[in-house]
Amino acid sequence: MENSTLDQEKAYWTREVAELLDIKEGTVRKYARLMEENGYNFHRNEHDQRGFFERDILLMKRIKALSKTKGVTLEDAVNTVTKGIVVPERDPMTHTVMNLQEELERSIERHKQTMEAFIELKNENTEMKELLINLSEQMKQQQTYIENSLEKRDQVLLESIQKTLEQRREEENTGWFKKLFKSK
Repeated sequence: MENSTLDQEKAYWTREVAELLDIKEGTVRKYARLMEENGYNFHRNEHDQRGFFERDILLMKRIKALSKTKGVTLEDAVNTVTKGIVVPERDPMTHTVMNLQEELERSIERHKQTMEAFIELKNENTEMKELLINLSEQMKQQQTYIENSLEKRDQVLLESIQKTLEQRREEENTGWFKKLFKSK
């Protein structure tokens, strides 16, 4: 029963234990080495790194407190705390299952982050499409305005040219007519 309880427990690594106990990583390793010398077993991964469970951390807290007591050496504290404690070895299959579970949890977390990023990109894409539609509509309106303005300008210019031509013709006709009457 105890082994199945350990199988579901979270493992902490040296750095995390050091932070939890407010000690250096080297001190955590020293505690662990001394505990192992007294027959205590720690969980180890495929790289032979120790994994610490809540029970291990509680024992290390006791060792830390006892070692601060006047006249108690670190070795005495470790002997006192680990005396009579037997921690079953974790079988390799349990380790593999825990690694797979941790990898699955990391994979799920990465999937969640990817989905969040995808949704954000999709929303930005939708906004960009709306912006492009608005810009396209504005460009069409500007093009229509420019075409209408050019057409009006051309119309005014053409009318002005026609008036000028009519005035010249009238002047020429009037001048010819005047010459005709002057000569008589």
